[in-house]
Amino acid sequence: MEQGQKDEAGRGEGSLAPEALSGELLEHVLAAARAECERLGVRASIAVVDTAGALAAFLRLPGAFLISTELAIDKAWTAAGFSLSTRGLGDMLAGAEDSVRDGLLRRPRLTVVPGGIPILQGAHCLGAIGVSGGSAQEDEQIAAAGLQQAGTG
Repeated sequence: MEQGQKDEAGRGEGSLAPEALSGELLEHVLAAARAECERLGVRASIAVVDTAGALAAFLRLPGAFLISTELAIDKAWTAAGFSLSTRGLGDMLAGAEDSVRDGLLRRPRLTVVPGGIPILQGAHCLGAIGVSGGSAQEDEQIAAAGLQQAGTG
């Protein structure tokens, strides 16, 4: 890149900022996760948040439990905030001091319920996907399918 030029994302030379979640990527993530829901027969909510934890995309399949809406968003928010899966955070906190674990888990929106996975580009967290509506294993499988089939996992 010549000095003063910008790349496709509009960043100047030497910029370390990761690419933002594009609309096309969000569509692919939701479509792949939805396909996995249908394959498994799971009625779930699927949320994608950006790196700041703001909701970027959301899909609630017909018949998904109402509570799955907020839980999917919270799973995505937690995974983006820690750049770590919600299961990984739970594993990490299992070995933490009681005051640390209890203090973190009392925070609004923070959850260690499996089903939240960060969207990573190299070492940069672009956001996260959160799925709620199935078992812990199904939610994780659906979230992973959304990322893998979209080429981000």
